[in-house]
Amino acid sequence: SWKPVQSLGSNFSVSRRSLLDRPELDGAVTKKRRLPVPEPLTRASATAAEEPLQLPVESKTATQTSLLRDLMEGKKPNIDRALAAAQRIRDPNYTCRQYFEDCVAAFPELALYVSGDNGAPGSPDCSTQSGRSKDDEFQRTIGALFAVYWLMRLSLDGRQSFCFGVDDDWYPLSADSVALIRTSAEKQKRQTFLEKTKWEDFEQLFLDAGILKYVNG
Repeated sequence: SWKPVQSLGSNFSVSRRSLLDRPELDGAVTKKRRLPVPEPLTRASATAAEEPLQLPVESKTATQTSLLRDLMEGKKPNIDRALAAAQRIRDPNYTCRQYFEDCVAAFPELALYVSGDNGAPGSPDCSTQSGRSKDDEFQRTIGALFAVYWLMRLSLDGRQSFCFGVDDDWYPLSADSVALIRTSAEKQKRQTFLEKTKWEDFEQLFLDAGILKYVNG
């Protein structure tokens, strides 16, 4: 039966794998790139200091609600940019960069991720419950939006971009791209995913959800 580690005695050692563990590399590897973040939000109230604020993690609900209300005061979604992202997402001439810029412009609440200083994961300055920095959480959210963009474009550049990402000019990368240096093993895994994945299942999921629909012609 299961027992807590502490009950196994001092002679019992446990090997734990850290999130920071990395496999042996066969060369230098490029660090993950970071997308530019929005300007931090400030309180619109005249009685509040006009400086970026660190969002509290452990505070009363009323205080959090008041702070959120103050930070979002006067902020409205940009419906035109949101519609542009939705209507052009399968347009061959609509780039990932344009999609990113439309999403950030459409949803001002994305700036809540970076309101305050960006502490390193686990540090006192980190203000997210996940233990990651606020910038990390912003990057993860945009990554999820990119996944939607790429999966909606499987008949275009979506498959390749989903597997390998895009370069500094927002063009799809491939296993042969020299813009980013990755291990041979990682490149092979990405290429295998590209070749073996049943992409039609992703498309069917979008069809079932009503996000995509067949049209004549």
